[in-house]
Amino acid sequence: MILPFTTKMITVDTIRGEDFLHLAAEVLRKGKTIPFVASGPSMSPLIADGDTVILWQIARIRVGDVVLLRSPSGLPMLHRVVRKMKDSVVTRGDACLEDDEPVPFASVVGRAIRVSGRGYNFHLTFPFSYLIGLGILRPSRFRRYPVLRSVLKRLARLLG
Repeated sequence: MILPFTTKMITVDTIRGEDFLHLAAEVLRKGKTIPFVASGPSMSPLIADGDTVILWQIARIRVGDVVLLRSPSGLPMLHRVVRKMKDSVVTRGDACLEDDEPVPFASVVGRAIRVSGRGYNFHLTFPFSYLIGLGILRPSRFRRYPVLRSVLKRLARLLG
């Protein structure tokens, strides 16, 4: 699948947050992807300020997915799903220590499928995003898997 890029990327600073969420939801609903430039440090080291993120529509939300959602304050937020509940999801930025407030499934707009910047370009599809999420959020789970742990450490050095 070839994903087209435009010469001017959308950033949250370019348009208001609620307008960006509406635009992204419309584009994703039509089965298209939407690239934008991430801002803020909450998802580092995986997604840094200025990295390009490509979103895709959500068919199913999994723990470990990086999703764009409408935060309780109404602003766009790109964070990782750390827990699913009956009618909502809990997210957290990879660089954050505490979980975000639960948000309803309807607030999730799209899922990040690719990140590029700082000299790299990789996909965030399952199981890759799940393993990265576990490595960042629950590193103790990898004690039994030294080879996988070393791969995640190398990836963290590459991203850091």
